[in-house]
Amino acid sequence: MIRLFQRLLLFSGLQKKRLIRSFLAYLVSSFFEMIPIMAILTVLTGILKQLSGDVMPESTIWISLGIMIVSIVGRIVFVNLSANARTLGSFAFGSEKRMEIGERLKKAPMGYFNENRLGDITAAVTTTLGDLEQQSVTIMENVAGGFIHAIVIGVWLMIYEWRIGLISLAGLAVALIVYSFIGKVGRKYAPRRQAAQAGLVTAVLEYVQGMGVVKAFGLAERTGKAVDAAIEESKEANIVLEKAFSKMTALYQTVFKLARAAILVFAPYLLAGGSITPEKCLLLLVSSFMIYAAVEVAGSMSSIARAVEASLDRLDNIMDIPSLDENGADLVPENFNIEVKNMSFGYEEKEVLHQISLSRLSGQIRGISLYNAKRGHRKLSGGLMLCS
Repeated sequence: MIRLFQRLLLFSGLQKKRLIRSFLAYLVSSFFEMIPIMAILTVLTGILKQLSGDVMPESTIWISLGIMIVSIVGRIVFVNLSANARTLGSFAFGSEKRMEIGERLKKAPMGYFNENRLGDITAAVTTTLGDLEQQSVTIMENVAGGFIHAIVIGVWLMIYEWRIGLISLAGLAVALIVYSFIGKVGRKYAPRRQAAQAGLVTAVLEYVQGMGVVKAFGLAERTGKAVDAAIEESKEANIVLEKAFSKMTALYQTVFKLARAAILVFAPYLLAGGSITPEKCLLLLVSSFMIYAAVEVAGSMSSIARAVEASLDRLDNIMDIPSLDENGADLVPENFNIEVKNMSFGYEEKEVLHQISLSRLSGQIRGISLYNAKRGHRKLSGGLMLCS
């Protein structure tokens, strides 16, 4: 998890500070989200006094109202600060990376485009970077922020009632172990999903761009099979990923349910033994439902986190584009002869040319004679070549 955040910050480049500000603002907003616990404690104390025959002080209402107003205002301010920094930062680094990829492609040798599919490059600058723009900082906030939120409440519970605090932190520790296994599942299956996505883009691009040839030669059925296969692979990759994650996510959620159940049983037990007061017991019961609220979201976003990591891997490969040697010395060939040896060419599985050889000396103007390994020499009528 920490490694993923480090990679995101490194990848963000000049927008790193904005993303950090977004994350810090989110953490502060989480603090204001915990403040209502104090309002609940104030109200519960007043209600219990009323039930015991005393009069609930009027100040109880105003104190709890003030606490809630502070909580609401703080949440609004810092959630907006976080959202603004997140939106501006993520879309800015997406734009910068697209421009950088474009500049690198201008300087790439032609062989790079022959060896790398157009769909890989297209997917990288569209869907892959789009995923990072929309999800990268959200992952940081919900995963890291959720765990920090739970740790802060757990520490507060340790101070307020150490036995309940131990239960809550123990549940969080077990959840972290389960989350690490979710990460391993993601590293196993997420790359296939990303590869299938790029393959789908490639197949669709090739199908649309070659539509004229497809129609002219009646190849619609054959080329359509390639698109169908890419769609099927994309579907299967997503299903396999989601099935694997659904099992681990269910286990992750179960850990929190068991921890809550332990608090719900142990707090009344302490009350019955006279170790805690009724208002403390009620507050602990309420807190048990709040402590894991944010961190539970991290489990449902674990598949997205692994997809983001796979996206970073794919973009790292795309960014590693070789550049032409612009400062090298001019290369002067010894001669301008043309020679081709044992060249074969075909469309898919059907071979059209087999083991073709051709040679011409510079300065000659003659008909082209091709040599086929199977059929011997054949002179192409009307074929002329000037080798200068």
